[in-house]
Amino acid sequence: MGQALRITSDVIKSFRKDFKHFVLAAGLGDFRLFIIKCIN
Repeated sequence: MGQALRITSDVIKSFRKDFKHFVLAAGLGDFRLFIIKCIN
């Protein structure tokens, strides 16, 4: 039980880190599109 719990928490931690990077990347992409629209 303890082993599975530790593995699950590790997976959740890494998922959260990846999710944060994904959100940042998506936000940067939207920001870039917004800037391009403003320039044109």
